[in-house]
Amino acid sequence: MVVCGAHLQGQPLNWQLTERGGQLLQKTVSSAHYQLYALPDGKRPALVRDERNGAAIEVEVWSVPHTAFGSFVAAIPAPLGIGKVELDDGRWLCGFICDGFGLTGAENISRYGGWRNWLAARLRKRCTATGSNTSRRAASVAKTEPTSSSTRSASCLR
Repeated sequence: MVVCGAHLQGQPLNWQLTERGGQLLQKTVSSAHYQLYALPDGKRPALVRDERNGAAIEVEVWSVPHTAFGSFVAAIPAPLGIGKVELDDGRWLCGFICDGFGLTGAENISRYGGWRNWLAARLRKRCTATGSNTSRRAASVAKTEPTSSSTRSASCLR
């Protein structure tokens, strides 16, 4: 299972993989044929294949037991779904993708190379706007902590 956002290790929805016996197999990137968008809710990304203007996007490959796969997929809200994602090594694996209708109002964040980098940049921007010290904290928060509004606000002060 290829994940690129809220299900990444250390992110808020990762528990949905681990409670089903999921195991992280690899941290890698997609082929350079994808665009990554932040959905309007700011809590989930959308990975969309783009052959002409794509980029390599940070992803993780997880093993999910067959007996748990159905319950995992059933919990995925539209516009997200499961399809085939091409990795930089040429493998095509099941992973998160997004229907085109879901991009209305979404922000293209492909230039960040991945969800964690975008979260860190967003935190730095918010902290800068409030005049808080961001040093290395923004990057570490995006890598390891859930992204609730209370965490974001407190992170600027740490």
